[in-house]
Amino acid sequence: MRGVFLLFGAFLFCSSASAVKVGPCFVKMENRRFPFMEGTVGPLYTTETAEECENICIGMLKCMAYTYEFSSKKCFIYHFYPDIGNSEKEIDCKEPCVTYYIGLPTFCYNISTDYIFYRAYLTRLDDCNTYSTLCKSIHVLEAEANSSKDVVEKMKTEYETKLNVQEEKFIEMENALQSKLNVQEKKFIEMENALQSKLNVQEKKFIEMENSQNDFKSKLDELKRNAVFKCYMDGFEYDKDTGICYKIIEERLTWDAAREKCHGWNAELISIHSQQENDLVHSIAKSLSFDIWIGLNDQAQEGSFVWADKTTVGYKNWDSLPNQPNGGRDQNCVGL
Repeated sequence: MRGVFLLFGAFLFCSSASAVKVGPCFVKMENRRFPFMEGTVGPLYTTETAEECENICIGMLKCMAYTYEFSSKKCFIYHFYPDIGNSEKEIDCKEPCVTYYIGLPTFCYNISTDYIFYRAYLTRLDDCNTYSTLCKSIHVLEAEANSSKDVVEKMKTEYETKLNVQEEKFIEMENALQSKLNVQEKKFIEMENALQSKLNVQEKKFIEMENSQNDFKSKLDELKRNAVFKCYMDGFEYDKDTGICYKIIEERLTWDAAREKCHGWNAELISIHSQQENDLVHSIAKSLSFDIWIGLNDQAQEGSFVWADKTTVGYKNWDSLPNQPNGGRDQNCVGL
Protein backbone atom coordinates (compact mmCIF):
# COMPACT_ATOMS: atom_id res chain seq x y z
CA MET A 1 0.00 0.00 0.00
CA ARG A 2 1.43 3.42 -0.97
CA GLY A 3 0.56 6.86 0.32
CA VAL A 4 -2.05 8.82 -1.66
CA PHE A 5 -0.87 12.21 -2.92
CA LEU A 6 -3.50 14.96 -3.19
CA LEU A 7 -2.20 18.19 -4.74
CA PHE A 8 -4.00 21.50 -4.54
CA GLY A 9 -2.38 24.66 -5.77
CA ALA A 10 1.14 24.81 -4.40
CA PHE A 11 0.49 22.65 -1.35
CA LEU A 12 0.16 18.99 -0.31
CA PHE A 13 -3.00 18.09 1.63
CA CYS A 14 -2.48 15.31 4.18
CA SER A 15 -5.26 12.87 5.20
CA SER A 16 -5.39 11.24 8.65
CA ALA A 17 -7.64 9.42 11.13
CA SER A 18 -11.09 10.53 12.29
CA ALA A 19 -11.41 13.78 14.29
CA VAL A 20 -8.26 15.12 12.56
CA LYS A 21 -8.67 18.18 10.33
CA VAL A 22 -6.76 18.80 7.11
CA GLY A 23 -4.68 21.81 6.07
CA PRO A 24 -1.91 22.68 3.61
CA CYS A 25 0.98 20.40 4.58
CA PHE A 26 -0.33 20.27 8.16
CA VAL A 27 -2.24 17.61 10.09
CA LYS A 28 -4.34 19.09 12.89
CA MET A 29 -5.63 17.47 16.11
CA GLU A 30 -8.19 19.23 18.32
CA ASN A 31 -7.63 19.06 22.11
CA ARG A 32 -5.03 16.29 21.82
CA ARG A 33 -1.29 16.36 22.36
CA PHE A 34 1.68 13.99 22.77
CA PRO A 35 3.25 12.84 26.04
CA PHE A 36 6.37 14.85 26.95
CA MET A 37 9.37 12.51 26.79
CA GLU A 38 12.94 13.57 27.53
CA GLY A 39 14.91 14.41 24.40
CA THR A 40 11.82 14.91 22.21
CA VAL A 41 10.43 18.27 23.38
CA GLY A 42 12.08 21.52 22.35
CA PRO A 43 11.86 24.99 23.94
CA LEU A 44 8.67 26.15 25.69
CA TYR A 45 7.32 29.53 24.51
CA THR A 46 4.47 31.81 25.52
CA THR A 47 2.57 33.41 22.64
CA GLU A 48 -0.66 35.38 22.37
CA THR A 49 -2.09 33.26 19.55
CA ALA A 50 -1.74 29.81 18.01
CA GLU A 51 -0.62 31.48 14.76
CA GLU A 52 2.40 32.97 16.54
CA CYS A 53 3.28 29.52 17.90
CA GLU A 54 2.95 28.13 14.39
CA ASN A 55 5.27 30.79 12.94
CA ILE A 56 7.90 29.92 15.59
CA CYS A 57 7.73 26.26 14.60
CA ILE A 58 7.87 27.02 10.87
CA GLY A 59 10.95 29.16 11.45
CA MET A 60 12.78 26.36 13.34
CA LEU A 61 14.63 23.69 11.37
CA LYS A 62 14.08 20.98 13.99
CA CYS A 63 10.43 21.73 14.77
CA MET A 64 8.20 18.98 13.38
CA ALA A 65 5.06 19.49 15.49
CA TYR A 66 3.66 21.88 18.11
CA THR A 67 0.86 22.13 20.68
CA TYR A 68 -0.74 25.42 21.71
CA GLU A 69 -2.77 25.71 24.94
CA PHE A 70 -5.28 28.57 24.66
CA SER A 71 -5.80 29.33 28.39
CA SER A 72 -2.16 29.26 29.51
CA LYS A 73 -0.91 30.50 26.08
CA LYS A 74 1.88 27.94 26.20
CA CYS A 75 3.56 26.91 22.95
CA PHE A 76 5.16 23.41 23.08
CA ILE A 77 7.70 22.59 20.36
CA TYR A 78 8.37 18.96 19.32
CA HIS A 79 11.58 17.89 17.58
CA PHE A 80 10.12 14.71 16.10
CA TYR A 81 6.91 13.15 14.79
CA PRO A 82 5.76 11.26 17.89
CA ASP A 83 4.47 7.89 16.56
CA ILE A 84 2.65 9.32 13.56
CA GLY A 85 -1.04 8.49 13.55
CA ASN A 86 -0.80 6.22 16.63
CA SER A 87 -3.75 7.27 18.81
CA GLU A 88 -2.34 5.32 21.76
CA LYS A 89 0.57 7.78 21.86
CA GLU A 90 -1.78 10.78 22.11
CA ILE A 91 -3.43 12.15 25.27
CA ASP A 92 -6.17 14.66 25.97
CA CYS A 93 -5.13 18.20 26.84
CA LYS A 94 -6.01 19.40 30.34
CA GLU A 95 -7.32 22.59 28.76
CA PRO A 96 -8.43 23.59 25.23
CA CYS A 97 -5.51 23.15 22.86
CA VAL A 98 -4.58 22.47 19.25
CA THR A 99 -1.75 20.28 17.92
CA TYR A 100 -0.29 20.41 14.42
CA TYR A 101 2.11 18.18 12.55
CA ILE A 102 4.22 20.62 10.54
CA GLY A 103 4.88 19.84 6.88
CA LEU A 104 3.75 16.19 7.02
CA PRO A 105 3.33 14.74 3.48
CA THR A 106 0.81 11.96 2.93
CA PHE A 107 3.44 9.34 2.11
CA CYS A 108 5.06 9.89 5.54
CA TYR A 109 1.80 9.75 7.46
CA ASN A 110 0.14 6.80 5.67
CA ILE A 111 3.17 4.55 5.19
CA SER A 112 4.33 5.02 8.78
CA THR A 113 0.96 3.88 10.13
CA ASP A 114 -0.69 1.67 7.52
CA TYR A 115 2.12 -0.29 5.88
CA ILE A 116 4.03 -2.13 8.59
CA PHE A 117 6.63 -3.67 6.24
CA TYR A 118 8.03 -0.23 5.41
CA ARG A 119 8.93 0.45 9.03
CA ALA A 120 12.00 -1.78 8.74
CA TYR A 121 13.22 -0.15 5.52
CA LEU A 122 12.12 3.50 5.66
CA THR A 123 14.47 5.96 7.33
CA ARG A 124 11.32 7.72 8.43
CA LEU A 125 12.78 10.56 10.43
CA ASP A 126 15.30 11.69 7.82
CA ASP A 127 12.85 11.51 4.91
CA CYS A 128 10.06 13.23 6.81
CA ASN A 129 12.47 15.89 8.08
CA THR A 130 13.47 16.63 4.47
CA TYR A 131 9.91 17.05 3.29
CA SER A 132 8.91 18.91 6.43
CA THR A 133 11.47 21.57 5.49
CA LEU A 134 10.08 21.71 1.95
CA CYS A 135 6.50 22.03 3.19
CA LYS A 136 7.42 24.80 5.61
CA SER A 137 9.35 26.58 2.88
CA ILE A 138 6.31 26.50 0.60
CA HIS A 139 4.14 27.80 3.40
CA VAL A 140 6.50 30.76 3.98
CA LEU A 141 6.75 31.47 0.28
CA GLU A 142 2.97 31.59 -0.04
CA ALA A 143 2.66 34.03 2.85
CA GLU A 144 5.51 36.29 1.84
CA ALA A 145 5.64 36.07 -1.93
CA ASN A 146 2.14 35.69 -3.34
CA SER A 147 3.25 38.17 -5.98
CA SER A 148 6.24 36.00 -6.91
CA LYS A 149 4.17 33.37 -8.70
CA ASP A 150 7.07 32.06 -10.75
CA VAL A 151 9.13 31.35 -7.63
CA VAL A 152 6.23 29.51 -6.03
CA GLU A 153 5.61 27.46 -9.18
CA LYS A 154 9.29 26.56 -9.39
CA MET A 155 9.31 25.43 -5.78
CA LYS A 156 6.13 23.46 -6.38
CA THR A 157 7.65 21.75 -9.41
CA GLU A 158 10.82 20.83 -7.52
CA TYR A 159 8.73 19.59 -4.63
CA GLU A 160 6.51 17.46 -6.87
CA THR A 161 9.56 16.09 -8.65
CA LYS A 162 11.16 15.05 -5.39
CA LEU A 163 7.89 13.53 -4.23
CA ASN A 164 7.62 11.56 -7.46
CA VAL A 165 11.19 10.32 -7.06
CA GLN A 166 10.43 9.30 -3.50
CA GLU A 167 7.26 7.55 -4.62
CA GLU A 168 9.24 5.59 -7.22
CA LYS A 169 11.69 4.53 -4.51
CA PHE A 170 8.84 3.38 -2.35
CA ILE A 171 7.39 1.39 -5.24
CA GLU A 172 10.77 -0.27 -5.80
CA MET A 173 11.00 -1.07 -2.10
CA GLU A 174 7.46 -2.46 -2.14
CA ASN A 175 8.29 -4.69 -5.12
CA ALA A 176 11.47 -5.89 -3.42
CA LEU A 177 9.56 -6.67 -0.26
CA GLN A 178 6.87 -8.49 -2.23
CA SER A 179 9.58 -10.52 -3.94
CA LYS A 180 11.04 -11.49 -0.56
CA LEU A 181 7.58 -12.37 0.69
CA ASN A 182 7.04 -14.59 -2.35
CA VAL A 183 10.33 -16.40 -1.65
CA GLN A 184 9.36 -16.90 1.99
CA GLU A 185 5.91 -18.11 0.96
CA LYS A 186 7.49 -20.61 -1.44
CA LYS A 187 9.79 -21.88 1.32
CA PHE A 188 6.85 -22.17 3.67
CA ILE A 189 4.90 -24.21 1.11
CA GLU A 190 7.92 -26.47 0.60
CA MET A 191 8.25 -26.96 4.36
CA GLU A 192 4.52 -27.63 4.64
CA ASN A 193 4.71 -30.24 1.87
CA ALA A 194 7.75 -31.88 3.50
CA LEU A 195 5.96 -32.03 6.85
CA GLN A 196 2.85 -33.44 5.20
CA SER A 197 4.99 -36.07 3.51
CA LYS A 198 6.50 -37.04 6.86
CA LEU A 199 3.05 -37.15 8.41
CA ASN A 200 1.88 -39.42 5.62
CA VAL A 201 4.83 -41.76 6.26
CA GLN A 202 4.09 -41.80 9.99
CA GLU A 203 0.40 -42.39 9.32
CA LYS A 204 1.30 -45.31 7.03
CA LYS A 205 3.56 -46.78 9.73
CA PHE A 206 0.81 -46.35 12.32
CA ILE A 207 -1.67 -48.16 10.07
CA GLU A 208 0.86 -50.94 9.53
CA MET A 209 1.44 -51.20 13.30
CA GLU A 210 -2.31 -51.22 13.89
CA ASN A 211 -2.76 -53.99 11.30
CA SER A 212 0.13 -55.90 12.86
CA GLN A 213 -1.45 -55.52 16.29
CA ASN A 214 -4.79 -56.74 14.97
CA ASP A 215 -3.03 -59.70 13.35
CA PHE A 216 -1.28 -60.47 16.66
CA LYS A 217 -4.63 -60.32 18.52
CA SER A 218 -6.16 -62.61 15.94
CA LYS A 219 -3.34 -65.13 16.33
CA LEU A 220 -3.53 -64.84 20.12
CA ASP A 221 -7.27 -65.53 20.02
CA GLU A 222 -6.59 -68.50 17.79
CA LEU A 223 -3.96 -69.81 20.24
CA LYS A 224 -6.42 -69.38 23.08
CA ARG A 225 -9.05 -71.30 21.16
CA ASN A 226 -6.54 -74.06 20.47
CA ALA A 227 -5.49 -74.07 24.15
CA VAL A 228 -9.12 -74.35 25.25
CA PHE A 229 -9.69 -77.18 22.78
CA LYS A 230 -6.58 -79.03 24.01
CA CYS A 231 -7.64 -78.41 27.63
CA TYR A 232 -10.98 -80.14 27.10
CA MET A 233 -9.42 -82.90 24.99
CA ASP A 234 -7.06 -83.78 27.87
CA GLY A 235 -9.96 -84.03 30.30
CA PHE A 236 -9.35 -80.69 32.02
CA GLU A 237 -11.73 -77.84 32.85
CA TYR A 238 -11.17 -74.29 31.46
CA ASP A 239 -11.89 -71.02 33.26
CA LYS A 240 -12.32 -68.23 30.70
CA ASP A 241 -11.88 -65.43 33.27
CA THR A 242 -8.40 -66.51 34.38
CA GLY A 243 -7.41 -68.66 31.40
CA ILE A 244 -6.54 -71.52 33.79
CA CYS A 245 -6.84 -75.12 32.58
CA TYR A 246 -7.33 -77.32 35.67
CA LYS A 247 -8.30 -80.80 36.90
CA ILE A 248 -9.33 -81.87 40.40
CA ILE A 249 -7.69 -85.05 41.80
CA GLU A 250 -10.38 -86.50 44.00
CA GLU A 251 -7.98 -88.69 46.00
CA ARG A 252 -6.33 -88.28 49.39
CA LEU A 253 -2.65 -88.01 48.47
CA THR A 254 0.48 -86.51 49.92
CA TRP A 255 1.78 -83.26 48.36
CA ASP A 256 4.57 -85.14 46.55
CA ALA A 257 2.17 -87.87 45.35
CA ALA A 258 -0.29 -85.27 44.12
CA ARG A 259 2.50 -83.54 42.24
CA GLU A 260 3.58 -86.81 40.63
CA LYS A 261 -0.04 -87.37 39.59
CA CYS A 262 -0.02 -83.95 37.86
CA HIS A 263 3.27 -84.76 36.11
CA GLY A 264 1.58 -87.84 34.65
CA TRP A 265 -0.79 -85.50 32.81
CA ASN A 266 2.06 -83.19 31.81
CA ALA A 267 0.77 -80.65 34.35
CA GLU A 268 1.81 -79.12 37.69
CA LEU A 269 0.19 -78.27 41.02
CA ILE A 270 -1.59 -74.95 40.58
CA SER A 271 0.12 -71.60 41.32
CA ILE A 272 -1.83 -68.46 42.27
CA HIS A 273 -0.79 -65.02 41.06
CA SER A 274 -3.85 -62.78 41.49
CA GLN A 275 -6.99 -62.27 43.54
CA GLN A 276 -9.06 -63.52 40.60
CA GLU A 277 -7.09 -66.80 40.44
CA ASN A 278 -7.30 -67.08 44.24
CA ASP A 279 -11.10 -66.67 44.11
CA LEU A 280 -11.32 -69.46 41.49
CA VAL A 281 -9.28 -71.93 43.58
CA HIS A 282 -11.23 -71.07 46.76
CA SER A 283 -14.56 -71.60 45.01
CA ILE A 284 -13.38 -75.04 43.85
CA ALA A 285 -12.07 -75.90 47.34
CA LYS A 286 -15.38 -74.93 48.98
CA SER A 287 -17.25 -77.34 46.70
CA LEU A 288 -15.12 -80.29 47.94
CA SER A 289 -15.29 -82.23 51.19
CA PHE A 290 -11.52 -82.28 51.66
CA ASP A 291 -8.56 -79.87 51.53
CA ILE A 292 -6.58 -79.44 48.31
CA TRP A 293 -2.87 -78.99 47.66
CA ILE A 294 -1.46 -76.00 45.72
CA GLY A 295 2.08 -75.66 44.35
CA LEU A 296 3.45 -73.33 47.07
CA ASN A 297 6.17 -74.94 49.30
CA ASP A 298 9.39 -74.30 51.25
CA GLN A 299 10.92 -77.75 50.94
CA ALA A 300 14.22 -76.49 49.57
CA GLN A 301 14.78 -73.82 52.25
CA GLU A 302 12.72 -73.33 55.43
CA GLY A 303 10.66 -70.12 55.27
CA SER A 304 11.52 -69.41 51.60
CA PHE A 305 8.35 -70.28 49.69
CA VAL A 306 8.39 -71.01 45.96
CA TRP A 307 5.89 -72.29 43.41
CA ALA A 308 6.32 -75.81 42.08
CA ASP A 309 6.13 -74.53 38.47
CA LYS A 310 9.03 -72.12 39.30
CA THR A 311 6.96 -68.98 38.56
CA THR A 312 7.65 -65.88 40.68
CA VAL A 313 6.00 -65.64 44.09
CA GLY A 314 4.30 -62.25 44.02
CA TYR A 315 0.71 -62.54 45.19
CA LYS A 316 0.33 -63.73 48.83
CA ASN A 317 -2.87 -64.21 50.78
CA TRP A 318 -2.12 -66.20 53.91
CA ASP A 319 -4.89 -67.31 56.26
CA SER A 320 -5.95 -64.62 58.73
CA LEU A 321 -5.20 -66.99 61.65
CA PRO A 322 -2.21 -65.87 63.79
CA ASN A 323 1.36 -66.77 62.79
CA GLN A 324 0.57 -68.12 59.30
CA PRO A 325 2.57 -69.76 57.79
CA ASN A 326 3.50 -71.66 61.00
CA GLY A 327 4.41 -75.16 59.85
CA GLY A 328 8.08 -74.95 60.71
CA ARG A 329 10.28 -77.77 59.45
CA ASP A 330 7.48 -80.37 59.88
CA GLN A 331 5.07 -78.69 57.41
CA ASN A 332 6.58 -77.52 54.12
CA CYS A 333 3.64 -77.66 51.65
CA VAL A 334 0.63 -75.34 51.33
CA GLY A 335 -2.97 -76.36 50.99
CA LEU A 336 -6.46 -74.84 51.07
